[in-house]
Amino acid sequence: VAEELDVLALRYIGALIAAAPHLTEREAHWRYHLMVGAIQMTLSDESTGGRIARLSAGLCTPSDAQEFRREMLAFLIDAFGGPPGPT
Repeated sequence: VAEELDVLALRYIGALIAAAPHLTEREAHWRYHLMVGAIQMTLSDESTGGRIARLSAGLCTPSDAQEFRREMLAFLIDAFGGPPGPT
């Protein structure tokens, strides 16, 4: 897996660094890692009885593709478009 996915991940991180030059390389690596985790967590929790639906008392519906896309984009824009975090 590492041989196949690491090359792709490093290319993606390189694109993130180019698109968000205000971030350090270290920050871009962390934000990529956290982005992948957020996507995996949300996609694995799509059921109506999933954790986010349960915790939000049904306010959040991760199975709604438009809602998922809107919220994930807002989250990622803040993560990659915002200023560097505290050091």
